[in-house]
Amino acid sequence: MKIVLVGPFPPYRGGISMFNHSLADELEKEHEVHRISFSLQYPKLLFPGKTQFFGFNGKKAKNMINTVNPFSWKKTANFINLINPDLVVFQYWMPFFAPAFYSIAKEVKNGCGAQIIVNCNNIKPHEPRVMDSFLTTKFFSFCDRFIVMSETVENDLLKILPNARYQKTHHPIYDVFGKSIDKEKAKKLIGISEEKVILNFGFIRDYKGLDILIESAKYL
Repeated sequence: MKIVLVGPFPPYRGGISMFNHSLADELEKEHEVHRISFSLQYPKLLFPGKTQFFGFNGKKAKNMINTVNPFSWKKTANFINLINPDLVVFQYWMPFFAPAFYSIAKEVKNGCGAQIIVNCNNIKPHEPRVMDSFLTTKFFSFCDRFIVMSETVENDLLKILPNARYQKTHHPIYDVFGKSIDKEKAKKLIGISEEKVILNFGFIRDYKGLDILIESAKYL
């Protein structure tokens, strides 16, 4: 089978990027896989961290999609149609990407007619905005099937598309971080001597409640 994966890939940071990378590696064991990523994922103004990238030496994706440049959406769709895949898989987690994904999905459906699957990491964003449901629904209207990995996302999907064709599955375990090591050895390696340690992953955003965790720590 010929498969196109659309979404972030390393060296873009983040769990979804690593998810896509691992998915591509796994699918390549039995299929022809093409990786399509972003030339611009977030404008600097909208990105909450210092850098969108990290050091990475794995297989490269084709960086084509500029989220704020519609000409790149057309170019990406034309490229996918030239590949003529059987299946296109989008990673979706934020309505900000819906206009680009909608445009690409529509052109692919009208072009090569590939089946389109959306892997729904999120459907409702953690920090919602007025047009979210409209944008997501517009993109999903050109998609054939969906994958959800939690009950919350399943419910969000069915509110938008009550008759959605979807598969609910557990989120797979990441295979990119190497073997686990002893906790005491790990603490020594990074210079932590305290007995009690809390490890926080991801960006610091209001909705994550890190301030509540810090305030609560004195009671533990």
